Amino acid sequence: MFNQHEDGSHEITLHGILCPGCDVYPRTSGVLRWRHDAGATFELNFAGINSLIGTRFCRQPHRESPGVGRFTETDLNNPDWVAETDDGTRVALYGVDQIPTSTQIRGTSDNSVSCSFKGMALFAVVDIPVTRLFAFENSTVEGYRMFFAGNTGHRHQRSQEVNFTDSGGTVTTTMRCSTLLAESPRTSLVAGDALVKCQPSGWLGFETAPVDQDCEIGASAEQSFVSFLNGEKVPFYWADRKQDGAVRRTYFGWVRAKLKDHEEPDHQPLPYLGGVEAFAFGDEVRSYLPAFFQKYVERYRDFDFTAALHPLWTALDRDSVLQDRLALASVSLERTLALWNKSKKANLAKSPESDGRIWNNKALRRSLRRILKDALIDFVKSESCDNLLDTEKLEFQRVVTANIEKCTAPPNSAKLKSPFLDLGIPLSPDDEEALGQRNTALHGRNCGASELAAIDKEAEYFDRLRMLITKFVLRLCDYSGPYIDYASRPTSGNFTVDRMKPGGTTDSEKTA
Repeated sequence: MFNQHEDGSHEITLHGILCPGCDVYPRTSGVLRWRHDAGATFELNFAGINSLIGTRFCRQPHRESPGVGRFTETDLNNPDWVAETDDGTRVALYGVDQIPTSTQIRGTSDNSVSCSFKGMALFAVVDIPVTRLFAFENSTVEGYRMFFAGNTGHRHQRSQEVNFTDSGGTVTTTMRCSTLLAESPRTSLVAGDALVKCQPSGWLGFETAPVDQDCEIGASAEQSFVSFLNGEKVPFYWADRKQDGAVRRTYFGWVRAKLKDHEEPDHQPLPYLGGVEAFAFGDEVRSYLPAFFQKYVERYRDFDFTAALHPLWTALDRDSVLQDRLALASVSLERTLALWNKSKKANLAKSPESDGRIWNNKALRRSLRRILKDALIDFVKSESCDNLLDTEKLEFQRVVTANIEKCTAPPNSAKLKSPFLDLGIPLSPDDEEALGQRNTALHGRNCGASELAAIDKEAEYFDRLRMLITKFVLRLCDYSGPYIDYASRPTSGNFTVDRMKPGGTTDSEKTA
């Protein structure tokens, strides 16, 4: 049985359950379940035997628990359990965390015993016949696709006619809302079929599979791009690989997330996936997406966008509070700086704007440090330090010397400007103020403020830091289309929509 419940969860009946390399036990039954907030879980039952472990039916090696809070390696080359569906297709469970139990029932006329294994799997691989609606075989043209819970951009688009040809030559015409990200090899975003029952949802489709193995996670850059468009970390729940007569589905059993009950377009950096702005600007944004996608994937090799943006995505969670949002924006800013320092030589054709003559003049800085150290030695020998013990003089000299070594380096506030200066993104006085106040929440200053003006100012600081990081990503990927300016403070109505221009400036900055 392949069953999909009203809440979108999946349930697959199992038979012929086998521990690989062991003998077949004749009386088995079980079920594999997937749910968006629980991952891939299973229950395997063996009737008529008190315990399977240690017998010829189950020779699984004993795994020492690594202890609470520790990590351990899992063998993903060999399944822990294999089974069959009602259709006789294969199911394999990898990286299981399970609890064995034993049951004995004593009756007046008969006794029965059984044992079972309950737990979760890191990966669950299931072959689903294409004759089953559960396979969603005609949902995408691409032969490999990854299912996620998030928006795909359906509001402003006309339904598109797509033809599918099955192995028998039958052509099926369907109506799908899709966004072509790359033509060769073809990569696209496709709105989730209504049968999936997880809304909003979609597929990230690939003409060429990004991975060779079933238990392998690939397409990190492409997944990150989908999250960027949504303005939050998008959960990818499973991957489908089309085969002759079947779809091989790999559930990512560790992924757990809450489904949305409504759209949240205020997270999205571009006016494309949702919100009223998508009606006016969606088609224009769509024309920029293929080039933006290509550059995003290319830059991802040197700059991990997910690492830089994930604190921002976490901050935008519906349950987060303002103080935490501002603190997480500061973390995202620091990560952006660290990643940029490692990758800017590979991404800039000329010397960075932030590498000015002063900081490149090592002789000047070395000369200043030498003068200051000589003055320090004279000061320690002077009458001012006569009342200090020799050990105290050494400690004083050591600490001050360490500060002298640092004094010729640019302050952190100046360093944080470098990613934007290097890409020609101008900083307004309000942006400079937000950068200066980035650690207000991180260090607990002004916590508990109740004045409306103070709360409003912290919200503006967060939005300004958020927009600086967003514009950095857009500029790094040579995007020059519309974006939503969450740092704008219109007297009425929605946030303004601006456009990135070559050199990092925007329409509003060019006319200011």
